[in-house]
Amino acid sequence: MERNEYKDSNIMRGNSIIVALFLSLCTLAAEAQERLWAVGQAVPGGKVELTRNASGSFKFAGTLHAGKLIIATTEGINSSTRFVKPIYEDSYVVNNGLPYVLSSDSTSAEWTVPFNEDLFQIEVIPGSAGKGVVKGNLHKPWHYAYIAGGATDNGWSQFGMQRMTQDPSNPCVFTWTGTLKDNTALGYVEPRRIKIQGQLAWESKSFHPYQMDEDLLGSSQMRYSGDDTKWSVGTDGTYRIEINTLHETIHAELISNNSKQNCTTAIKETKDNNITLRTSPGNVLVAMASPANISLCSETGVVISKASGSQAIFSGLRNGLYILRCGDHAKKVVIK
Repeated sequence: MERNEYKDSNIMRGNSIIVALFLSLCTLAAEAQERLWAVGQAVPGGKVELTRNASGSFKFAGTLHAGKLIIATTEGINSSTRFVKPIYEDSYVVNNGLPYVLSSDSTSAEWTVPFNEDLFQIEVIPGSAGKGVVKGNLHKPWHYAYIAGGATDNGWSQFGMQRMTQDPSNPCVFTWTGTLKDNTALGYVEPRRIKIQGQLAWESKSFHPYQMDEDLLGSSQMRYSGDDTKWSVGTDGTYRIEINTLHETIHAELISNNSKQNCTTAIKETKDNNITLRTSPGNVLVAMASPANISLCSETGVVISKASGSQAIFSGLRNGLYILRCGDHAKKVVIK
């Protein structure tokens, strides 16, 4: 009887160990899926957190130096840290997809960065059982970007896509300002949807939301190529959209949803030495001696953008005539 009790005790102890190991593995998987950091000599500042995407993967975009880095589950290395450890020795971060295993052993956990570059893109794609894939490439900035869709004035016209304005100081940033609305009355296909194209053609060079009908105003991440998902425009109005092709981010702002709101009432252009205007292709900079409310309007009087303070920059503008109201003063501005 005592011997059987001893056996039962060992069995229970063994089961407890198995359960504990199982729970530990589950905890590690949860940790790996929550946050990841790139740390090491190749990382400017020594460490940077990767961005978690809606698909469950993690991405880094930006500058890396030639050298080594590790990808870890904690910001600082400690006893609870797990490493995204490459299966193969001397694995490079620029690759077509290399396997990794999540490990508590830091030995040979380094990834090689072959040279200095500002346009690295790295993606960690977790799989099952603590395994996954790391992909890396060098981003090539787009020459053009276009807003396309049934919510635009031209619908899904291949050659009617509306061109975005490239930031002269950062080729990865594009902006666009224009009207988006429900075009059901015009018979447009997918009358409330848009996506972003890199050329005047329906090819794979495009950006999409992670989910179909993701609200444009609430969206912050975008996905290159893949499934043909589209953003949904919930409110008719004038929008300003900014994208970053390197970081794969998007920000949309509803500038005005009231077509009656305008700047043309009793417009008298004024000349004031306290207001300084500078223009460049697609941009207007205004600086004033004292803070005021600032409105930039189209030639027809629709408010395009608003600001307050002693300085404002309006970008992503098409060529044409605009009206700029600074407090009680108004000026005509020509972009060309």
